[in-house]
Amino acid sequence: MTVDDTTALAAPGNGRTVCVTGAGGFIASWLVKLLLERGYTVKGTTAAEQAAWDAARERGLELAVVNPVLVLGPLLQPGINASTAHVLKYLDGSARTFANAVQAYVHVRDVADAHLRVYESPAASGRCSDEINPRKQPYKFSNQRLKDLGLEFTPAMQCLYETVKSLQEKGHLMVMNL
Repeated sequence: MTVDDTTALAAPGNGRTVCVTGAGGFIASWLVKLLLERGYTVKGTTAAEQAAWDAARERGLELAVVNPVLVLGPLLQPGINASTAHVLKYLDGSARTFANAVQAYVHVRDVADAHLRVYESPAASGRCSDEINPRKQPYKFSNQRLKDLGLEFTPAMQCLYETVKSLQEKGHLMVMNL
């Protein structure tokens, strides 16, 4: 996410324009919704993350990137994405076995909220990345910086419930009447 006015503090809205990369995607569509609700003007692109980094560097803009775990929750778009397909395969019977693994989930609204909080807070500057030590099992991570920004995460049960309900409402999962 980049902003076209680098001299202004990242205060909510005020009609300032924010560019959201991948604006038609699962997470970005929720981010666009939150930004509009907070009074921002939103421009959307479908540029890849690296292209966004390059463009921000060229223009001297701040860029914040949040890379979440498996993202679930209600769909704003009509189609299924990789995250909801992960849940759907267990509900529609296409998955014959269950993986014996641990999976971290996050609600799509929480991810959009995290993007917005990182964008609006100078305290979120700096990057957390572990490119030196690639992922190993198990991998410990912390969401403390987001909690410090005031983000309260949606419980996994609520996240899964809203995902299933959305899949039913969009016609991707049959509703069983008992």
